[in-house]
Amino acid sequence: MAATRPVALVTGASSGIGKETASAFAAAGFEVIGTARNTARATAPAGVTYLDLDVT
Repeated sequence: MAATRPVALVTGASSGIGKETASAFAAAGFEVIGTARNTARATAPAGVTYLDLDVT
């Protein structure tokens, strides 16, 4: 059985605390999925994959 990296889902990952949290998880070796209302305007940190998600 192959080892897999742990996965982290971070909401609000396009700015502020969410962006820093996503970056920290990526630096710690996690596969990171970051969500934001409009990811087209944001630049994902290294190791973070952005997905659009609006929970309103």
